[in-house]
Amino acid sequence: MDDEKLTKRLEDFDFYLLHPVRETLRNQLLFMHRRDNAMRGIMTGRMTDDELDMVVAAGNPALGKK
Repeated sequence: MDDEKLTKRLEDFDFYLLHPVRETLRNQLLFMHRRDNAMRGIMTGRMTDDELDMVVAAGNPALGKK
């Protein structure tokens, strides 16, 4: 496939179809982050669970309205 065809197909692709996958991956990454950093204190410079929730809500307008 040449570059022009690939560019055209990417421009025409509806990335909204990937929305459920993106949400699932984001939730899994948040879970892994929280699990891996559960024993670290607030003084380590890591984000708290509430701060992470705010970041996720900022990336997803549907979550921000709740």
